[in-house]
Amino acid sequence: MPSTKHSFCIWHITSKFSCWFATLLRDDYQTWCGQFYKLYKMTNPKDFEEHWPLMVAKYNMEDIKHIQGLYKTKTFWAHAYLRDNFLEDDNYQKIGEYKCVYQASPLEEQVFRVFTPFAFKKFQEELTGATL
Repeated sequence: MPSTKHSFCIWHITSKFSCWFATLLRDDYQTWCGQFYKLYKMTNPKDFEEHWPLMVAKYNMEDIKHIQGLYKTKTFWAHAYLRDNFLEDDNYQKIGEYKCVYQASPLEEQVFRVFTPFAFKKFQEELTGATL
């Protein structure tokens, strides 16, 4: 099917945010997630292009590889670039309404304050595996 457009599940992207950005952003992490979600929901590519560099500069994230990767793949996850495509069913909309801000458990919040970023990521992987 040559006219098929593939897109990324925003839930899978945002589920990685805490290990990618929480340590870097610390107290600004929740606010940044909210701003990212607003960008994700924009329907006009011009607006997206105008606001993305402002957000990146505000949090001094220009050299962060995950931010660069998100921008390079924007046509696969941002509403502004997917708005003219038929999507399989309404799961896209349900995922689109999913809250971008990753809500850590109280245990994760406590461990986050004590562990190194590497150890915290390993802890999250083990915790996720234990709950499946």
